Amino acid sequence: MHGNISLPVTLVPLESRGCIISLKAKLTTNPRGSRSITAYLTDMRAIADDLALAQCPVTDEDLVVYVLTQLGEEYNSIISAVRVRETPISWGELVDILTDHERQLKVADDTRQSLLATANATQRTSSSWNNQQSNYGRKYHNDTANSSTNRTSWQQWGTHRPTVICKFCNFAGHETKASPPWLFDSGASHHATPSIKSLQTFSEYSGPDEVRLGDGNPLQISHISRIFERGFLYYGE
Repeated sequence: MHGNISLPVTLVPLESRGCIISLKAKLTTNPRGSRSITAYLTDMRAIADDLALAQCPVTDEDLVVYVLTQLGEEYNSIISAVRVRETPISWGELVDILTDHERQLKVADDTRQSLLATANATQRTSSSWNNQQSNYGRKYHNDTANSSTNRTSWQQWGTHRPTVICKFCNFAGHETKASPPWLFDSGASHHATPSIKSLQTFSEYSGPDEVRLGDGNPLQISHISRIFERGFLYYGE
């Protein structure tokens, strides 16, 4: 007759069973999202440690699988490399590889942002230059239009300006200070003018004399006049 053999039995409280289920669910549904690799791995390691305290440990190989399947598309190259390994990767090695890969991704993103900022600055500079050219074009157009308007106004004023009478010769069209130029001979006995308006009294001249210029060319005398006992000659064109 065999005696009764009592075997040790470990009983897990019901509340611990619920905690284990919750931790396992969290371990399998805990994507990295926007967290850094260090923060994410620390969180996954803490869940595995809590399961070990609840007497339901997770092997490092299983923990590696849980981590790799929830990293995101940016780490697909790491996942492919781990899958073709002949030996399982350790937890410490996985931490080093993922941390280095995260650093490389950040460098690439910083470079991309720098290029984008440079492109935007170039575009703003080009846009600013085009705006300056456009503003210059509009200013030139406005200045031209204003100049044309002013010129038209001046021409209209000139057409309708009041008649000016010369106080010296009593003829219209000029003032005394704007009288025609005079040509004086070397003897100062006779003077010549190209405008008959400069003469107050005059008569036609039909004699043989003429005005001889310095280059030898002659000018015909068309009218003569005497003012203050000096002779004035008018040469016609």
